Amino acid sequence: MRTNKQNPFVWNEVKPELCYGRDALLQDLLAGLSGAQRVHFALAGGRRMGKSTILRRIEQALQTKQTTEIIPIYIDGLALPRPLTANDIWHSLIRELHNVLQIPSLEVSHTLDFYNFKTILTPILNSLAVPPRIIVLFDELEPIIACDWGRGFLANWRSLLELTRYFTAIFSGAVDLDILRYDVGSPLANILEWRSLRCLNFEDACHLMQDPIQRNWPEQFLRLVYQQSGGHPFLIQYIMQQVCNLPNSSDEESLQAVTQAVKKFAKERSEQFNYWWTRSCTSDARQVYSRFPNDGSTLTRRTLTREFGKAEAEYALEILQHVGLATTEDDGFTFHYNGEMFRQWYYQNVVEDDSVE
Repeated sequence: MRTNKQNPFVWNEVKPELCYGRDALLQDLLAGLSGAQRVHFALAGGRRMGKSTILRRIEQALQTKQTTEIIPIYIDGLALPRPLTANDIWHSLIRELHNVLQIPSLEVSHTLDFYNFKTILTPILNSLAVPPRIIVLFDELEPIIACDWGRGFLANWRSLLELTRYFTAIFSGAVDLDILRYDVGSPLANILEWRSLRCLNFEDACHLMQDPIQRNWPEQFLRLVYQQSGGHPFLIQYIMQQVCNLPNSSDEESLQAVTQAVKKFAKERSEQFNYWWTRSCTSDARQVYSRFPNDGSTLTRRTLTREFGKAEAEYALEILQHVGLATTEDDGFTFHYNGEMFRQWYYQNVVEDDSVE
């Protein structure tokens, strides 16, 4: 059996080298974050859609040319201390800047709020011969949004991004971040360029399945994995990890391994699907999903708009694509459910439960 070192697919780790189908997005983000014309971004995508992978790839790209002119700082919102305070984040930023700039006066021991952060940092940055570009990569903003001080923190960042020339930022998150996009009172909504992640198309999914192991799979194998996963990068990697743990498997054995991986996920990891359904999907999104035909045929946007209302249908479809449970065809005019793995979970855990009631 191959060891994990030999197997490049590790579904529960962030592996920036396994970033497929995102080249155009990466170029867009890098150009805006580090270009002469500063652009700040919001990157929205469901859980395990690849946000962390993209941010780590951006960090790597910036570090290859890192000087005092370009300073990338990655902040993992899920790894911040609990209970979380805004002071923790400002301290984290100061420490990172100290590590790069090697300026002793950046070491701060007292409580550090936004005002003190600016008061300490601004004269130091102004004194540098070459103005730095500090690029902050916020991964998973939800823990901050959930805090009672979260809106004030985002307002502080609006001030920082608008009034100083030193900072550029990208904020990533799942549903809670996407909600800010439609919140007219959100401090950041109108200064961010919004980008959304979707599941991989078939061609990009094939590259993910084949390139890391330099193996060309039969069309039947590729189609099966894609059909089951719906092109969701997390599910593809889960299946491929199981397949690649088999030593020198034949094509037929690999097909059987896909089937076994799907069963294994349903038995051991179905809480992930439950989270997507109960926590990531709104009530409208769940109702729209339930309307998709089980044969995989499409519903038109117009049909869903008539049934649910324009705003409700639009947002429900956005959420379902965001999570990876629906996909669109015909340039956004028709939609159908995405991924047989989730569809099977839905029928066993939602439809059958409802029928019992």
